[in-house]
Amino acid sequence: MIKLFKFFKGSAVICAILAPLVMILEVAMDLLQPTLLSNIIDIGVANHDLNYVLITGLKMIIAAIVGLFAGAGCSFLAAIAAIKLAEEVRQGLFDKIQTLSFLELDKLKTSSLITRLTNDVTQIQQMTNMLLRMMVRAPSTAIGGLVMAIILSKELSKIFVVAIPIILIVVMIILKKSFPLFKKMQQKIDNINLVMRESILGIKIIKALVIEDKQKDRFNDANEELTMASIKSQGMNLLLLPISTFIMNLTVVSVLWFGGNMFVSGNIEIGKIMAFINYLLQIMASIMMVINCMIMFSRAQVSAARINEVLD
Repeated sequence: MIKLFKFFKGSAVICAILAPLVMILEVAMDLLQPTLLSNIIDIGVANHDLNYVLITGLKMIIAAIVGLFAGAGCSFLAAIAAIKLAEEVRQGLFDKIQTLSFLELDKLKTSSLITRLTNDVTQIQQMTNMLLRMMVRAPSTAIGGLVMAIILSKELSKIFVVAIPIILIVVMIILKKSFPLFKKMQQKIDNINLVMRESILGIKIIKALVIEDKQKDRFNDANEELTMASIKSQGMNLLLLPISTFIMNLTVVSVLWFGGNMFVSGNIEIGKIMAFINYLLQIMASIMMVINCMIMFSRAQVSAARINEVLD
């Protein structure tokens, strides 16, 4: 995958640099919100200070607006960078194919080359787009949220020591099993392209020999194989969401249980508990983003290997 980044050129490089920087601004605004909310409850509401509530609420609105524009700017820049990269990779791949010998073309197969020029390049484009957005936002939010949560309460933060490793272990197990399934799915796309190409280019011969039914059966078989491969690869990854959500809900319940006991004993304010839960949800959402990125990365890694096979 990294080898393909040499195709970053011109404006794509500028966009790829600016996108993460703008995203960091959005993350900072998001991390500011729970603390401001905690201050409203523990200071403004507790002291019946309406003026403080209004001023802090205005700060939250301003932070939300800044975060909105920063997020939109990052999405725009990341999309431009990803599209430009895909354009250069596609052009480089096409130019390389023109220089291949007949023996190499027979080895790689025309149908597979078409898939690499289209579907595989699209996977790289989508991965780059997500990489510039989510892979910056997710770790930044997770680390920032963890730091803010520890500042709020070191005692409650001990819950993360149990929850985060469990999620990471589940992710690693599922990704290890899904990677070969994605590779198999791309091969099935090659196969269906092969059948389609033969059916379209050889339509006159097929009609002359009256073997339309045979070609239909070949296509149906290839289509069914692709469908089953897709279901297996996606089915494995679909387990991640319910498992991660279950762990996240258990973690929230744990925070409410221990935080409630700490509040009763006077060791923490109610506003800090609410802020802690918000940071917890931000951290868990970031982990989910990382999971989705890793799923897409595992598929893009297969596509990148197929593209590099031609370029090399």
